[in-house]
Amino acid sequence: ETVIRGCQVRNSGSRGIVANRSRIRVEDNRIEDTFFPAVHLFAFFGREGGSGFQEDVRLAGNRIARANLARQAQADFLGSLCVVCWDRGEVRFGGHRRVTLENNQIARSWGVDLQVQAATGVVIRGNRLLDSHELPADTAHGRPVDNRAAVFLQDVTDAVVEQNELVHPGPHLGDQPLATVNVAGLRAAQA
Repeated sequence: ETVIRGCQVRNSGSRGIVANRSRIRVEDNRIEDTFFPAVHLFAFFGREGGSGFQEDVRLAGNRIARANLARQAQADFLGSLCVVCWDRGEVRFGGHRRVTLENNQIARSWGVDLQVQAATGVVIRGNRLLDSHELPADTAHGRPVDNRAAVFLQDVTDAVVEQNELVHPGPHLGDQPLATVNVAGLRAAQA
């Protein structure tokens, strides 16, 4: 098991913490002013020497402010806290397994606060999302990117989304705080 705990990252010209491992805990860190996502967990594919998924991931108790300032238009970088499939064009090998995002606080994100892509067994619980969506969506190749949700799930099976708090969202939050694409087995309570 790998544990990243109690770190402080400020003014990063890239991502705050890159967590590219199975059996990892990223807990109680403070991350501010990152160009890309504050916490970015992805998986390299076989051609890159990786498994294509991570398992037993826990991202909890982190305090994030002003993440993803680049307003990146790529789908793998939409969230301030991202668990994603690194190469969208590849087979997903069943996706990440057993992912928990719990008790994080994310303030003043440019768009999506929590993003999970290509995963099974996801728990998103007790997160506090403050003052997000102050800026409009960026564009990718002239097309708007849909970053209007606070929580975005794509290609996810068996997820629980509950007890999350959305506080003072900005003018660019969409109609629904939770957006899903190709999601099965979702149990969700309204923010």
